[in-house]
Amino acid sequence: MRAPRHEDGACSMLHRHVEFEVVEVPPDKWRWTIYAKKSVGLGRVTREVWGTRRDAITQCKREIDRKLERQSNGGTEKAAPTP
Repeated sequence: MRAPRHEDGACSMLHRHVEFEVVEVPPDKWRWTIYAKKSVGLGRVTREVWGTRRDAITQCKREIDRKLERQSNGGTEKAAPTP
């Protein structure tokens, strides 16, 4: 089975059952998009970052993790630990 393709020709990837894609916006810039997943309370999010494709994928996965964690905590952010 092939990964779905979007209008810009990029292949979709999955992280924790959430679909996302990373597309190069030359030069040396990447755009990642998380696609809406209503079942886990995520909406579409797009960001552009400088660096490598790997950097963009890592940042996108962190955003998915953060949103899923917030959603599992009832929509509240955890307080940062005090030093």
